[in-house]
Amino acid sequence: MLPRPRPLPHHDPGAAPDHTLIPTCDAASRAILDRALTCLILARGGTPRQPGANISTLASLLVEADARLYDAVADARARGYTWNRIAERLGSTIPAARHRFAGYARWAHQLELFD
Repeated sequence: MLPRPRPLPHHDPGAAPDHTLIPTCDAASRAILDRALTCLILARGGTPRQPGANISTLASLLVEADARLYDAVADARARGYTWNRIAERLGSTIPAARHRFAGYARWAHQLELFD
């Protein structure tokens, strides 16, 4: 006989599904990114209709998002996430996730030891 599966922590059967379990490109993410892009261009004194403003601002957002992704993965590892779980969240393979983020996660953990 197979063991009974354990219920997911904090799972409410009546709650809306969690669409953050895997990377999802949808209307909501596009709308939020469009709004963030426009706001940042305007905050920097540009015009959203300028192709150059869109390029440099999108590049800025990509760099910021990439840096935050490294910190998010390091935090997840510090909180006990496995590489399998992280890879699922990234929409990646375990070896690819470990190859990209393991060095940073170890380094960030070592820095915490000095706090």
